[in-house]
Amino acid sequence: MGQQDFIALLGKHRLVALDTCCFIYHFEANRRYLPLTRLLFRRIEEGAISAVTSSITLTELLTGPKRLGNDALAQEYEELLAIFPNLEIVPVDWKIAARAADFRAEFALRTPDALQLATAVCKGATLFVSNDQRFKRVKGIGIALLDDYL
Repeated sequence: MGQQDFIALLGKHRLVALDTCCFIYHFEANRRYLPLTRLLFRRIEEGAISAVTSSITLTELLTGPKRLGNDALAQEYEELLAIFPNLEIVPVDWKIAARAADFRAEFALRTPDALQLATAVCKGATLFVSNDQRFKRVKGIGIALLDDYL
């Protein structure tokens, strides 16, 4: 599969959920994944699709810059998330936390991953974009791994 297949896949969905890696690859201009994340974020920005991600993305995204003492970069990432069009950052609530427990129990996911997936399902996303092979075993939502489209 390639980029055209990724575009076709995205075209089949109105609401997609994004794992933190999508943001990290894009913001850090990861050479391997940047062509795909550019396509993804362009479609979101243009309104061709809408996207959701858990508020846990903020935690995961800011950790690297903060660990390096780069508060300016952390602030820039935070501001980018806050203003990105057609992207909803969803706080973890009771319903999402309970659904995440289901995913942890059924698929042995780590808590952050279970929260990301529960956010996707609770918000009605039909596709979850990640690059974590562990999500391949999940049923009930489409899973797109970026590595599959390189």
